[in-house]
Amino acid sequence: MLFRSAVFTEDWCGDALTSSPSVLKLATTTPGLQVKVFERDKHLDLTNSFLPPHRAGTLPVFVVFDRDMQEVARFIETAKELQPLVGRMADELRARLLDPAEAEKPMNELTPESRAKFGSARAAYRVAHAPDWGAIVIRAFTATVQRGLALPPAERPAEGGTEWPPKG
Repeated sequence: MLFRSAVFTEDWCGDALTSSPSVLKLATTTPGLQVKVFERDKHLDLTNSFLPPHRAGTLPVFVVFDRDMQEVARFIETAKELQPLVGRMADELRARLLDPAEAEKPMNELTPESRAKFGSARAAYRVAHAPDWGAIVIRAFTATVQRGLALPPAERPAEGGTEWPPKG
């Protein structure tokens, strides 16, 4: 069976750096799957057509279609199971790198120096954890596609990835 997948991503996004390489590696090793990668910023309207209005602009977005170009599954941002690990990473880096006066501030309120220091450390942390985190993303993405394939076409697509606002 032939499947097609659209990936909307940007290389400046932390979740894209965690999720996109893992899903794209899976795609290149899966017989019968064709993948097209889109730069989200150049295709914002198309990307947003796969997102609920309150998630407009979110990335990455992975969409899987069957041979008739009917949507089977969509996976938004990253694995829900990964969110606690990403949160712990941010807390750890803030405590270790930032002055206590800045540690609780939102990113856009940090000094440019602190924002740069935090951003570099966050990227290095994600790279160091890429194999483990990528495996989590692949399991969640694969489960979403399998759910979509099990659904009757009228009930598709299966949706996976993060939710906003987070539940729980």
